[in-house]
Amino acid sequence: MSFRPSLAVANTRVIAVNIIVIIIIIVTIVVVIIIIIIIIIIIIIIAIIIIIIIIIIIIIVVVAVAFIATSIVIIIIIIVVINIIIIIIIIIIIIISHHGRFSSVYKKNYKLDKAEALYADREV
Repeated sequence: MSFRPSLAVANTRVIAVNIIVIIIIIVTIVVVIIIIIIIIIIIIIIAIIIIIIIIIIIIIVVVAVAFIATSIVIIIIIIVVINIIIIIIIIIIIIISHHGRFSSVYKKNYKLDKAEALYADREV
């Protein structure tokens, strides 16, 4: 009769140890799962931050390229307008020199040039 109570006590000790081991295993599994979830969340947050930084850099580059392109186009337009104005001024000067008060000077110079050309032909 004395053997059975000690066996019962031994069984309850084994059961208690088994329960403690099972609880420890469950707690470690839960802690590992929580740590893995936290690591995954941190990786996702870092990835989102990196994607946002890359998008901001792309936007800055696109805006800079667009600004540079528009400034180059504006500079080209200004140069073309200045060239057109210069060409118009030259055309106006040529028209004035042909038909205005400078026409006699132009004709004299032309006659001199023609005479020089004829003189040069005779020399050769």
